[in-house]
Amino acid sequence: MAQVIYQIIDSYSLKIEKFTKLQIIWSKKTHRLIAVHSSKDLLGWGLDCLVTLGICAVLPKLAQVVYVFKKYMELGHYPDQDLFATPMQMLSVAGSIMGCGGAICLSCFALVCQNEVVSTVNSLFDMEELLLNWGNVMSPRDRGKLTKRETLLVKVFSYVPLFWAYLAPTMGIFGVIEGLDPLTFVVEHFIRPDWKRYSSFWYFTFKAFSVVMVMAATLSSGRIFLAVGCIFVCPSWLLRHDVRLLGKDYEKMGTSGKPHFRIYIILYNTIIIGFARLGPYLAVIASFLLFGCWSVVIFVNVVTITGGVSCLLIGGISQLDLRNL
Repeated sequence: MAQVIYQIIDSYSLKIEKFTKLQIIWSKKTHRLIAVHSSKDLLGWGLDCLVTLGICAVLPKLAQVVYVFKKYMELGHYPDQDLFATPMQMLSVAGSIMGCGGAICLSCFALVCQNEVVSTVNSLFDMEELLLNWGNVMSPRDRGKLTKRETLLVKVFSYVPLFWAYLAPTMGIFGVIEGLDPLTFVVEHFIRPDWKRYSSFWYFTFKAFSVVMVMAATLSSGRIFLAVGCIFVCPSWLLRHDVRLLGKDYEKMGTSGKPHFRIYIILYNTIIIGFARLGPYLAVIASFLLFGCWSVVIFVNVVTITGGVSCLLIGGISQLDLRNL
């Protein structure tokens, strides 16, 4: 099982390490996690979160939320006729804030608990290697070999990073064409240029720059979510495997009449202590995700219901006016 995880994370690290370093990286030589503490190595990550995700993605969408709220207060109803208040615009607001903002929060959170994560996850890999080296659950000849099912599993999961690679240009082009990108709101709302006075070169240059920024934000947030998925999904997968190996090894040693109870107690305590240290951090992450999903669901429902009621009222008033005429 560890060989499957090694090959999957190795394929992921080839894509992730093409960008700046994150707080926790994967070593292909030792097949272990490494915590990055150097401020020089984390400078690129900080600029990426601040500029690409923060200034160019999250802040414009937060400004759009403030703009829609001010319009609502001025008109007394939801501005469903406004160009930047359509349901598609609100969906892009929710997606940008949850995607880019969530990536920033998760990466900052990883900076706080990187030591606990590295020690706990590496202990699971060490335990699996120790149990296999004893030779009670698997013969040395079969060690490191993958079955057909495991090989297929590695191939399938190795294509996951390509999803983000193809999603980035798709979201960039679609967002710019539909006017959903963050920079379009900033330029059209605050600067308000008269594009007829400028040559088409400047207009298409701005659109191309917007596409690049949306692609950069999608790739940056995607690699952070991919790294978080590797850190939490693969070890939980390996945890079940380690517990199963412990049971098999104990049965093997018990039938041979030489059970080493102290060793098994130490190994089980390693798992319990490690996840007890990670428990508060996992609870905070789960609470943040629940709060984020709850906020998005309520926000989208309010926009949909309010916009639908406004359309019904406008339609009813227009029908009354036509009847009076």
